[in-house]
Amino acid sequence: MNFILLHNGYTITNLKGDAISKQAYYKALEQVQVHNDPNPFYELIVNQTIESLR
Repeated sequence: MNFILLHNGYTITNLKGDAISKQAYYKALEQVQVHNDPNPFYELIVNQTIESLR
């Protein structure tokens, strides 16, 4: 994922490894794969990218 972000001119994203963050990541992935709704995943990545820039 970070390679794709860098390749398109964006910064890398650091995802937290705690249990709550992992659950949010898996839930966002499920929304994409099961419900064909990428918006929760996009929001998660955008929010984490902003957080990693602070």
